[in-house]
Amino acid sequence: MNLLKDYGQELISKYNLIDKRFIYYYDFELSIDNIIIFCEEKINRKINKYEIINKEFQDNQSLKYHIDDCQLVKINSEPEYNQDKFIHIKDNHYLFINNKYNKIPLYTFIFYESSYNIDFTGGLLVLSDDSIIYPKKNMCVLLDGLEVHKVMPVINGKRKSTIVKMYGW
Repeated sequence: MNLLKDYGQELISKYNLIDKRFIYYYDFELSIDNIIIFCEEKINRKINKYEIINKEFQDNQSLKYHIDDCQLVKINSEPEYNQDKFIHIKDNHYLFINNKYNKIPLYTFIFYESSYNIDFTGGLLVLSDDSIIYPKKNMCVLLDGLEVHKVMPVINGKRKSTIVKMYGW
């Protein structure tokens, strides 16, 4: 089995992540102002630390299991520097937090701009408990920042989304 998938299942149990998953629908233009207003309403907080990324997948592009802004690394001994940027997974495997905030996002919003089986095939969002999200245009998925997930390869067409990672208020 996959090390990060297993770790994701542990996190689901430990932090009750299933209850922190939400699917919404939106009917506005994806401008920065509209996105931030929508996100603030959904989490009921003002946001001042965030990153917005436009993503497009095509031609067999995919993402392996991951936690946003983290790289899986294998090291022979405990980290000696930047220890706050490493999360121990198992044995000599660690997640290395790699962003300007030096922390895992608190929340990730995925705003879909294309639809599965209309604009693209493949490209499903898969969570570590094998839950599958079938993207639809104007759908927004809210995940806890600890949620381990992957994107299956896009077989044909273009899978478009806007990702919003929230780091603080």
